[in-house]
Amino acid sequence: MKIILNKCFGGFELSHVAYLYLCEVKGIDVHSYLAESKYDTFHFKKIDKSYKKSNVFECVWYLKNELPKMELSLEENWDFLEHIDLDFDGANRADLDLIRTVEIFGEAANPIYSKLTIVEIPDGNDFIIHENDGFESVVYGQNLGKA
Repeated sequence: MKIILNKCFGGFELSHVAYLYLCEVKGIDVHSYLAESKYDTFHFKKIDKSYKKSNVFECVWYLKNELPKMELSLEENWDFLEHIDLDFDGANRADLDLIRTVEIFGEAANPIYSKLTIVEIPDGNDFIIHENDGFESVVYGQNLGKA
């Protein structure tokens, strides 16, 4: 069985283009925005699949719907926002769509502080992913239970 681990310090994350591709494969309509906050206001810029993060502090929001405007105050009602949050924890690391995405994109699946690596463990095994400051390793076996 294939699973995906992050093999560098930083954390598990997909690049923007790989995230958009995975959403497409899963049939999720996604609208992506670069979000920047200044004081009590958020400013948004619509981005496409060609966008690449230039630093770790840039914040990309993946939303189910288009934003009605590109500036929102903290005093406004934000209930209309629906974030898309793909779950990459635990058993979802063996998700076939996720694995295929990393296989297709290779190094381009990695953002600034991730090095996604496909590893194989014997079929039918449970697994637990251990993480130290983003760098991951896996323990696998039968009936592992919860740590």
